[in-house]
Amino acid sequence: MKKLIKNAKGIIKLGLIEPSENGYYDVDGQIVQLTKKSGRTTISCSCKSCSRFCNEPNICSRKLAVLLFESQDFKLKKLIRENLLYYEDCKKLGITPNTNAILNLLNDLKAFIL
Repeated sequence: MKKLIKNAKGIIKLGLIEPSENGYYDVDGQIVQLTKKSGRTTISCSCKSCSRFCNEPNICSRKLAVLLFESQDFKLKKLIRENLLYYEDCKKLGITPNTNAILNLLNDLKAFIL
């Protein structure tokens, strides 16, 4: 399982996931479909492993990569990155950060969490 997770993270880092319309993803030359229905979510892949063992519950690195890709929140990462840069700049210049900036950051993070 560790190797599977490592491979999925590698797929994401290399940028081999291209989202298409209606829950389809082109992942490393294969098509992964993520279907959301009321009460459940199904995922299927067109690779040999998933096609051969289609009646058994299996997961390939492409399916796992899509699940990890979907769970990432790019807006939150961008917000954290921008604020870290602001605080590093304040530290380099030897000034104290603006308290309004700290409050805005906390309110934005609260909006993501709650």
